Amino acid sequence: PSPTPVPEPTAVPFIYWNMDENSGSTINDSVGSNDGTVSGTSWVTGHDNSGLGFNGLSSYVDCGAGSSILGTGAFSITGWIKTGSTNGVIIQQRSAVAIDGEYRLMVDGNGKIEWFAYDVAQGYGFYLTSPSAVNDGAWHHIVALRASDGSGEVYIDGVLDISGGGIANVMSSINVYIGSDKRD
Repeated sequence: PSPTPVPEPTAVPFIYWNMDENSGSTINDSVGSNDGTVSGTSWVTGHDNSGLGFNGLSSYVDCGAGSSILGTGAFSITGWIKTGSTNGVIIQQRSAVAIDGEYRLMVDGNGKIEWFAYDVAQGYGFYLTSPSAVNDGAWHHIVALRASDGSGEVYIDGVLDISGGGIANVMSSINVYIGSDKRD
């Protein structure tokens, strides 16, 4: 089948972390002031410049609650990943004590992309697992979308891999973490 083009963005990014600092303990937000604090990671060669290497457990970037997606509107998350592992968080807005209004984008135990949105009142808005695995050690461009109607989509390397209907859950102010599930 021919690739399904990734929809063109209609808004200016809320946050944009290039991760091109190549050193230090901060990733800078290029469009705002939502910088992240690096912990336990190492600077590595990235897709375009530098990047961060994560071990899936204790290395992460704490982006704080100011980086939270809020409300019921549409949003997307995009990034380049390269992994040969399974069970690794790419990015999440989650808390062990405040589970209302969260999302998670990760590589699951089978090397596939898992993407969900959740709030207490409505449960999962969607919970998607891609049919394609990405844990082959190659670079993959991942786009995860939540549409204004609550449906979800995952694109891998510019091709729609999975989509599903859903409910527009209310996203709340919860810390955002890259690279690890810091709820536990």
